[in-house]
Amino acid sequence: MLRKIAAGVAAGICISLGGAVFLAAENRIAGAVLFSVALLCICFKGYALFTGRVGFIPEDHSRDALETLFLCLLGNALGTVLGGLLIRLALPGLGAAALTLCEGKLA
Repeated sequence: MLRKIAAGVAAGICISLGGAVFLAAENRIAGAVLFSVALLCICFKGYALFTGRVGFIPEDHSRDALETLFLCLLGNALGTVLGGLLIRLALPGLGAAALTLCEGKLA
């Protein structure tokens, strides 16, 4: 159980690092390409990313499959929050860039 959460946390940290690189890049295309490096790291290391696992729930919806999916989601949430907070402490300017991006998407 702890291993499943740890794999989710590791994937969440990779995603937060990829998001930070995307926000720091001046060119959006370069940022998107560099963000995909985080996704490749998750794939190659076998970490548990919710969006990559949710489509593969077995048809029987067994307790083990749903538990694994929930632990993956919990680990992803913990990893992205932890990574995001640490990145925001280290690079406070990225918080303003993220806010600008979110305001544009919500408008």
